[in-house]
Amino acid sequence: MCKLLALYFPAILNTKRIAVAVKIVTIKYNIGLFFFKDTIKNCNLAPLIMLMRNIYQQQLNQLSTLYDMAEAESILKYLYEIVFNKQFGMLWIDNADFTASEMKVLNEHFARLLDNEPIQYVLNKAFFYGREFYVDSNVLIPRNETEELVKLILDFEDRKKNLDILDLGTGSGCIPITLKLERGNYNLFGVDISAEALKIAGKNAEKFSADIQLFMADILNLESGFSLDLESSISLDLESDIFTENSPSKAEISHQKTNSQSNFLSKNKFDVIVSNPPYVLENEKASMKKNVLDYEPKLALFVPDDDALKYYQAIINALPVLLKPNGSLYLEINNLYSNELASTLKPYFTNVSIHKDFRNNERFVVANGFV
Repeated sequence: MCKLLALYFPAILNTKRIAVAVKIVTIKYNIGLFFFKDTIKNCNLAPLIMLMRNIYQQQLNQLSTLYDMAEAESILKYLYEIVFNKQFGMLWIDNADFTASEMKVLNEHFARLLDNEPIQYVLNKAFFYGREFYVDSNVLIPRNETEELVKLILDFEDRKKNLDILDLGTGSGCIPITLKLERGNYNLFGVDISAEALKIAGKNAEKFSADIQLFMADILNLESGFSLDLESSISLDLESDIFTENSPSKAEISHQKTNSQSNFLSKNKFDVIVSNPPYVLENEKASMKKNVLDYEPKLALFVPDDDALKYYQAIINALPVLLKPNGSLYLEINNLYSNELASTLKPYFTNVSIHKDFRNNERFVVANGFV
């Protein structure tokens, strides 16, 4: 078997899809996937590790046609770590093994990457504020800039008060869940127009045992109220394998689905409203990458060129209904419109400020002291 491995090394290395080479050897010798795991215990593993290094390098070269080399390397290393459940550097030690099932998953995931699908959707994992959230193509991939938006709230707001905070356009739930985990005394509420997005937010809340409430509502029509009856609009998949053994039971989160109040807005206002609504102009599509354009939900991304602030204006119109006196508003914004948005907000607040993101873009508008 070891001789066969050495013999077919060149053929495998020259085959674009590893699975094809494996199939050829398997059929010809009727011995199964001989160079994986237990079947090669008596072989010198150095050739196998050399093979895997070559496979990795070939895949990196392919992926670098879609991303710059540094990003391609980061993506591919992360994929290998997840598929083989090892730190990347540990893959190349003498006792490394690579199973047939792992190689199958690697090939399938890599094919999706070559189709421009984001690694976060391929693996259903995205990191936000140091935590791993579940994501798929029904929600935007959380961005580093939005972590900064959360940090502004944590820095500016009183950590001791039991603040009621509303996230408009919650998507994966990364904002309210993070705020709840960082400030357990805060009361967090998330709103989205998408039932599928709310399912994912619910899954993530369950995963982190974060006590938040989720609503269905349209940001463009907030005055009409929120639907809290998630029993009829959302079926939280509580059997999903993303939940941990320490997650709360169905009974413990049932209040999220059955606490229906048709007059919720007439009885409740919020100390803080936060939102990262759609703000990418239609004319900016030409400069965007395919992995964003082809896979991320367009409803959560784009606004018309002639109505760039439509979501922000809808939020402003709903402030008398939603925000408590002296409340605060935290918004992520297209940097082309940060000054215009700040000017629009000034008549409603005692203090309005613009904050830059880590790329030095004017990305956030914070308004304090609602009057």
